Amino acid sequence: MVENTDIAIIFSRIKEENGDEIFKPIKVVEGYYDEIEEWFVDKAGNAYSHICEYVYSGNVYGCRMSISSVIAKNKNKNKTFSEMKKDILTFAKKYTYLRSADDYFEILMIDKSTKEEFVFKDSDSEEVYDTTNYYQEQFESSQSTTKELSSSTNYKESVNLNLTPKEIADKVKESVKGQDEIIDTLVTSIYLNRKYPNLRKNNILLIGPTGVGKTFICETLAKILNVPIIIFSSAGLSQAGYVGRGTEEILEQILVECNKKSELAKNAIVVLDELDKLAYTDIESGSVST
Repeated sequence: MVENTDIAIIFSRIKEENGDEIFKPIKVVEGYYDEIEEWFVDKAGNAYSHICEYVYSGNVYGCRMSISSVIAKNKNKNKTFSEMKKDILTFAKKYTYLRSADDYFEILMIDKSTKEEFVFKDSDSEEVYDTTNYYQEQFESSQSTTKELSSSTNYKESVNLNLTPKEIADKVKESVKGQDEIIDTLVTSIYLNRKYPNLRKNNILLIGPTGVGKTFICETLAKILNVPIIIFSSAGLSQAGYVGRGTEEILEQILVECNKKSELAKNAIVVLDELDKLAYTDIESGSVST
């Protein structure tokens, strides 16, 4: 991975009083595109999601382009690289950027002088739009879940422990085949955590290749125990003070799922998925923000 081959415009997210989300171009930075995480990383190690993606917090990037192409376009203008970046930002500021009312993942560009409206498209938009349906389903699902729980939640404030650990495990094994040892261990740990709340809680690390049923086991178990389950991808997490998703979003998501009832939230199962994506690869030296 070669760093500093691209530049990108960084947009600051601003919430208007009417609820609209405005994106303001604030700077042009150098960095590289992380093809694994699918975000732009600047020289300081800050990571930015694409402007068309649905993200909870932090600034975003757009208009990523190679430095060589920018220099080639300006080779006859006798401009310094800093001047080229300034021109890009000046041009970007001629527009107002906001989310479309019809498609939450679509960004509109409105010419400040003519008021003409365009749909934002850049080199990374197509890739983002390919996954829009998935993001849209997740977004709409979370919205409908919130509405449903607001009216009447089906979760019990006390966990369903009428079944013995063996009975719970047998029910899980009806849906998941070939993972008996994992199921027995998982059920025993979670049962003890719930049955004896004064004991120290045991967290569990599930290791295995994709598709063996790690997450599905947790989902099935949560359904049997009648408790909320929150599955949170670890890939986008960053430490405090850096751009990215924060661990406080896990708590927010739990509370939304539980209709802000703390008793329900205490019983929730939280799955930190894709933890391995945070590991260094052989070609990485690491950065202060990881």
